[in-house]
Amino acid sequence: MEKRELSEKELREKKLSLAKGTKYLLDFMFYAGILVTISLPLSLKYIGKYLEAVEEHYLPAVIIFAILGVLALLLVNELRKMFGTVLAENCFVPENVASLRRMGDLSFFIAAMSAVRCVVYLTIAMLVIILVFIIAGMNKVVTDIGTGLSRVQNIATPPNTLRLNKKTPCTITGSCANCLSPDCICNQIVITRRSGHVDRIKVFLVGENLGF
Repeated sequence: MEKRELSEKELREKKLSLAKGTKYLLDFMFYAGILVTISLPLSLKYIGKYLEAVEEHYLPAVIIFAILGVLALLLVNELRKMFGTVLAENCFVPENVASLRRMGDLSFFIAAMSAVRCVVYLTIAMLVIILVFIIAGMNKVVTDIGTGLSRVQNIATPPNTLRLNKKTPCTITGSCANCLSPDCICNQIVITRRSGHVDRIKVFLVGENLGF
């Protein structure tokens, strides 16, 4: 019995260590991003000596990158707040739902500004492929797509609707009724079969149950 308790303690410490490392990385990105954004007029003027496109569009570049920098800082700050709740072991809170919504809005504005940047001038940096990292617990691993969908609908969703005080059948019964309720949180089903770009998506499996 004592050995099992020690093992659970070690797993908990590893999970917190991963969360702490990510939080420190986000803190570094946030404060470094502030310095980079503030120094944009000088750094772009220097880069303009080597890149003709930046020199020709110096003022628009400063404005666009400054806006993108502020939006990125706001997004990273939302992540910092969310990981703060993870470290406090209280991440399933309404504030994190609001943070995710704000991050979605910020991501949209970043994409819009990037589109504007493409109209002004196109650089090689815009062609860089963004990596996608997925961190999941072993309780998210299933044998096939059907089992995965069933797990989402009957195991993961009911506790979340209950936690969020949603008025859905699964909140009451604990199982999916394939409802079209206004409070339904099963609105999109997305299946990623493969990555179009080799090694773009990275999946990290944590050797314990995480979340629902």
